[in-house]
Amino acid sequence: MLSSMNKNVQCTAWTGIASTLLSNGRTSASLFKLKIGNDSKTSNHSKGNNETKKLKEVDVIIWDECSMISKTALETADFVLRDLPDSPFSFGGKRIVLGEISKFSLLDNMRIINADANWIKFLLDVGDGVANDYEDRVTLLEGLPVLEDLVDDVFGGLRGDISDAGTNFKRKCILYSFAIGSNKKKDTFVPRITCYEDKNLPFHLKRTQFPVKLAFAISINKAQGQSFGRVGLYLPEDVFAHGQTYVALSRTRSKNELFIKSTSERLFNVVYKEIL
Repeated sequence: MLSSMNKNVQCTAWTGIASTLLSNGRTSASLFKLKIGNDSKTSNHSKGNNETKKLKEVDVIIWDECSMISKTALETADFVLRDLPDSPFSFGGKRIVLGEISKFSLLDNMRIINADANWIKFLLDVGDGVANDYEDRVTLLEGLPVLEDLVDDVFGGLRGDISDAGTNFKRKCILYSFAIGSNKKKDTFVPRITCYEDKNLPFHLKRTQFPVKLAFAISINKAQGQSFGRVGLYLPEDVFAHGQTYVALSRTRSKNELFIKSTSERLFNVVYKEIL
């Protein structure tokens, strides 16, 4: 609707996974050139480059996941948008729309629309912090394979042989296609970047590398916005943030597709009812 009114709209989200679910979405760090290493207190933006000029022309910024944005990141984004046109107004006079799921009355939960009614009710109770305790427990058998054995079982003799599965590894970039989101199946690349590290070191470490890592698992926050056929939830410690339990459990459409391993007998559900 805003585009039909000739408004230049830019969508952004705090995490990379969430940004792929938005139309022309970008991460907040990429859009405002935030320096993550110092808690987003500063930005690397420059008035002369093309990206800064494009940001200056934006009329409306839709910023998803506002509950995950730190105070310093908002302040730095405010400074950047004020600095572009030398404006005294907040965020340079641009419209900022902060999105959060609890602010909207959703008619249908598309992720679990085909799930059983009991599972849907349970997820809603978890989100509201009123879920009942269940006595059902699954005891894991002894002799389960450790990580090294699992790699051998899955990959077998291919452990030392990387095959090309739609991804091309070059010396200076990795070519691949988006797996999810509005850009699904579109080709893009990941360049090598320079990483800096000076925490707990007596010197300033600089290393140029690909910002990728082989993952056998992802964090609850990184899984936000995704749906999976089966989910294994590993909780060596209790969740510590509002809504994390709901996010973790709702990645699957049915309780039969969810498997949980926890060191405690009960899951700790953090819900601040004051902000619901």
